[in-house]
Amino acid sequence: MYACLNAGNIGLKIRWEECLPLAQANGFEGIDVPIDPQQSAAYYLDHLARHNLKPGGMALPFSPADSDERVSAGLERLPAICARAQEIGQTRFYIWIMPFSDTLDRRANFKLHVDRLGKAARIMQDYGCSLGLEFIGPKTLRAGHRYGFLRTMDEMLDLCDALGENTGLLLDAYHWWTSLGVIDDLLRLDNRQIVYVHINDGQPGLAVDEQMDLVRRLPGETGKIDIGGFMNALRKVGYDGPVVPEPFEVKLHALPPAEAVRLVGEAVQKVWKL
Repeated sequence: MYACLNAGNIGLKIRWEECLPLAQANGFEGIDVPIDPQQSAAYYLDHLARHNLKPGGMALPFSPADSDERVSAGLERLPAICARAQEIGQTRFYIWIMPFSDTLDRRANFKLHVDRLGKAARIMQDYGCSLGLEFIGPKTLRAGHRYGFLRTMDEMLDLCDALGENTGLLLDAYHWWTSLGVIDDLLRLDNRQIVYVHINDGQPGLAVDEQMDLVRRLPGETGKIDIGGFMNALRKVGYDGPVVPEPFEVKLHALPPAEAVRLVGEAVQKVWKL
């Protein structure tokens, strides 16, 4: 596995090309490439090689909860994106799955996800690409919604099984922790079942059931999450993909990009040694 930077996860609002030297200078081995199929593979490969970085992953161009029109448009764009992704070696895609619905019960929602994501997974398979599905753990996010949906690792693995062998998890340390996951859960996985990984930490002073989805800390900052155990479990099961910080830390947004990446890089290097 390798440390990988996603600029949006730490609030950077600069061009992808400007992030490359910052990632390289702060200990990252990879960076998520925002693939535009209109751009040549040579363009991306040249920029990555110049900064000695690997490609990471990217989001699916639609969410399963989107309108029919947006899903159709995303599926139409997907083959060209996957073709370019295959050329540059970034074959990992991901999407988050909301743990509730106000209109569909669990059975109907599961069917909707199998239909929409199944179409995407079949397209991806033709290009050697895989899809990681992120379960979202915080109890606070589900409050007030009519129907519950998939919110744990095992529940999301059921959806992966329904979609096919090129589908696995986007495994986020925060969501694993807030879904009351334990290390033994991770040790039951194999490398094929993990497509992409996020690392972060919880808010101090709050119980796990009080944590908010978009309020997190840098990996290892508060010690709420056993990030050392999480990382070592990934190593034991042979995970070989990107490990991406996703702290949603507001204080980073006010910093110059170079300083924000430096702080995040230092946090990642500390937990890597655990």
